[in-house]
Amino acid sequence: MVTVAEHDGDMYYLQLLQGTEGSSQGQKDIAGDNGCGFNGRKDSSVSSDPGESLRAIFSDPITGALMDDAMILPCGHSFGSGGVQQVIKMKACYTCSHSVAEDSIAPNLSLRVAVQAFRREEDLQMYKASKRRRERFEQEKGNYGDSCFSDSFRGRGVQFPFSVTDRVIIKGNKRTPQRFVGRQAIVTTQCLNGWYVVKTLDNAESVKLQYRSLEKVQDIHSSKPISQKIEGAS
Repeated sequence: MVTVAEHDGDMYYLQLLQGTEGSSQGQKDIAGDNGCGFNGRKDSSVSSDPGESLRAIFSDPITGALMDDAMILPCGHSFGSGGVQQVIKMKACYTCSHSVAEDSIAPNLSLRVAVQAFRREEDLQMYKASKRRRERFEQEKGNYGDSCFSDSFRGRGVQFPFSVTDRVIIKGNKRTPQRFVGRQAIVTTQCLNGWYVVKTLDNAESVKLQYRSLEKVQDIHSSKPISQKIEGAS
């Protein structure tokens, strides 16, 4: 068993952690024997989680708070500042009832360092858990976005505003041959990535165009003068 006289608190903490992970009996011994100056509990329950067990060992037996400011009594039991105040009022150890004089209480430096090391480890585990949750959320969000994009790609989005046999006007863009601009056509084939094959109404000439270069004709009669005007201008 490691004693509180050892001043390397980090090493003490690591040895104690290894003890709780490797041996249940050793864990019970540490929790039950307060001669090491850790826990003042008379009947400490042993948790299956090493982190929870260590927190119980490092906690003040009266207040339940971690003993960052641990003080040790002549009998070997340790308390935090809140628990020490109660001990001073009682003038006796809360755990073993041994009489205590206020000037006999001293800082437990090794335990303080061990508690600080435990807090750092606990904070690190919390950070890692939070990071894992955030990564899972981003992954699920990305998968949902890919699914929505896939649905849109299959015809539910704006990339496919036209259907086969729709009548359209060729508005044109940078990729559209100038001779097709302004002419009416019929959609004959729907291709990938928002492309369509259309056939012009005046000379049955087929051309493959993007959906952005097309505009659906809602009213055939109202669009006829526009077509005639464009043809006359050409």
